[in-house]
Amino acid sequence: MFVIKDIKTKIIAWRIKRAAERRYHRRYALQNIFRKYPRLETYLREVRRAEELGFP
Repeated sequence: MFVIKDIKTKIIAWRIKRAAERRYHRRYALQNIFRKYPRLETYLREVRRAEELGFP
């Protein structure tokens, strides 16, 4: 019984650790930031468009 409980605890801890690493991994970080702050993505698009038009 204790062995099964210990294995389940390790599996759950591993899943939590993996989810945390994925959340802050550089590949997913921007997606999570944009999901949390949707206005930031709009702002960055406007800045890029202004730079393409020649504004500093």
